[in-house]
Amino acid sequence: MAQRVDIPFGVNSSDGEKPRAGGSRFVNAIFEKMEDGRKLIKRAPGLRRFITSSGGRSHTRGIIAANSNTLLVCYNDRVESVTYDGVVTTSEDRGALSGSDLVTLARNHNATPDIVGVSPANGAFILTAGGAPASYPDADVGSPNSVCYIDGYFFFTYGNGRCIASGVESTAINPLDVATAQSTSDGLSRGISYHARDRHSSRPRRRKCNRRVGGKIRVGLAMGWVRQYRLPAQRLSANARFDT
Repeated sequence: MAQRVDIPFGVNSSDGEKPRAGGSRFVNAIFEKMEDGRKLIKRAPGLRRFITSSGGRSHTRGIIAANSNTLLVCYNDRVESVTYDGVVTTSEDRGALSGSDLVTLARNHNATPDIVGVSPANGAFILTAGGAPASYPDADVGSPNSVCYIDGYFFFTYGNGRCIASGVESTAINPLDVATAQSTSDGLSRGISYHARDRHSSRPRRRKCNRRVGGKIRVGLAMGWVRQYRLPAQRLSANARFDT
């Protein structure tokens, strides 16, 4: 008669500190140990494939919602739109976008939103829900390496430490609407908006957080409530500060 053998399932749903030290783990499941010693494994929400690229592409460089039912997806060398009409999801090619580097995307609050993209290889460009990528309409934007949207403005960052703002709900650029991070010699690599009004300009080796209300941040891990605004956990350098 066959002997019953228990299968030693893992007890974690996350990786260990080191791959070989983590042991087996659950995917889309949660482990819970009962008071009487029994082990309970519960299903948990996971991810599934939403749609396959119309061109068979797999490397995603950036995604943004163009409107309530259309996503724009930047792949290597191409842009596709993904549209859901309530029943059917379709993917269509929207044109060329050279390169394979990261694409940062932002949109404003116009009735027909301006959708701006930036990649270090291409600089700034414009996307639409149904058209091909187009050149940015204002040459004063120069060659930024990222874009984000805050309080009605597009903010562009540059490798030389500058950050330029657009007009209100506009793609127009005034070269005088600029701030420069001068406390260290390295430039800016990306601008990220937090909770509508926060701007975080990321440097290759350091972090600089700016906000309209001030105070210094000491060296260490910035987290919790800072001047009544919550900051994501972030390691800060000795010269990181809030500027008034």
